[in-house]
Amino acid sequence: MGRRHGSVSGYRARSAGAPGRRSANWLPGHKDDGAARAFPAAFNSLCDGSTEIRYGFDAKYPITEQFRLIGTLEGVHRFESSGSNVTGQVVGLGGFNLGAANYQQDWLRAGAGFEVDISGSTLSIMGNATTKGESSNAWVAANWRMTF
Repeated sequence: MGRRHGSVSGYRARSAGAPGRRSANWLPGHKDDGAARAFPAAFNSLCDGSTEIRYGFDAKYPITEQFRLIGTLEGVHRFESSGSNVTGQVVGLGGFNLGAANYQQDWLRAGAGFEVDISGSTLSIMGNATTKGESSNAWVAANWRMTF
């Protein structure tokens, strides 16, 4: 059996373009009829966005020709420090402006798993963990890539 070589590559964007991500969320306004509460409320529409940059590296170590161990370590920086304020009006009493939640701006993500070639396709399973962020602190990701 020949000598096995692992590899470490510089971080690459998972989509075309720069290794960053921009997302936006918009919630339409809503008026509560007050049936279940003493004070009905009307909420203004809410638009919030986030811009993140991710940096780090991916590693791959072949065990056999078809089976490889994989790993990733990345840092994330979110440019926004807080979200948008929630505004509206308690019907009959007046307006309200609830301060925005503060965002965690910097965190780390680490992942370890394997990938295996199956009949011309590749199955990858990776466990992930983050130090903090807007999503779950731990999860499992599965990916099956096929070329056609």
